[in-house]
Amino acid sequence: FRPFVQRHGPKTALTLVSSTYGVLCLASAPDSVLLWAHYGDGHSGYLVGFDSEHPWFHTQGPADPPLDHVLPVVYRAARPVVEVGSSQDLGSAGRAALAHGLLYTKASEWSYEQEWRLVRPLAHANATRNTDRGEPLHLFEYPPELVLEVIIGARATEESADAIRYAFVNSRLPRARLRRARLSDSSYALAIDDEAA
Repeated sequence: FRPFVQRHGPKTALTLVSSTYGVLCLASAPDSVLLWAHYGDGHSGYLVGFDSEHPWFHTQGPADPPLDHVLPVVYRAARPVVEVGSSQDLGSAGRAALAHGLLYTKASEWSYEQEWRLVRPLAHANATRNTDRGEPLHLFEYPPELVLEVIIGARATEESADAIRYAFVNSRLPRARLRRARLSDSSYALAIDDEAA
């Protein structure tokens, strides 16, 4: 890796890593007003809640470095420092620490996200499609029993909410329940209630 970085530069190395591995970013705060504002289309989208204990998240594929295993992000004020060299010289624990530092570390300001990540080789994708901009989009299938809930955003239009309800009913999710987020009248909080059957 060191000769590659010296020859091509760190940006090229990052591009190589990004074209080899995909990262699924998850949050463990379904009632976060900020998360809904930033990632839930201003509270008008929807959220899919997964069973983080399901084996799909813990296939324990290559155990070295930590891929194919959902892990929490570590929040720090300082960027991780990585010495570029041969990862073979590090040993198993050293390679795991290197991968964790590179893939599971984020600035402290993002700690409200309570993020977890799953890193998988893009070669394991079930399908690849191109986006409107011509960029590859790698798609991974997951079992329906992985989904525990679908939450409709507090500001979703009735048309959008109806479309989500229709998709939910026709998706055959055996363990999932449909819920609706609601903005509190008295505080800056979000409540999540079950939808009427």
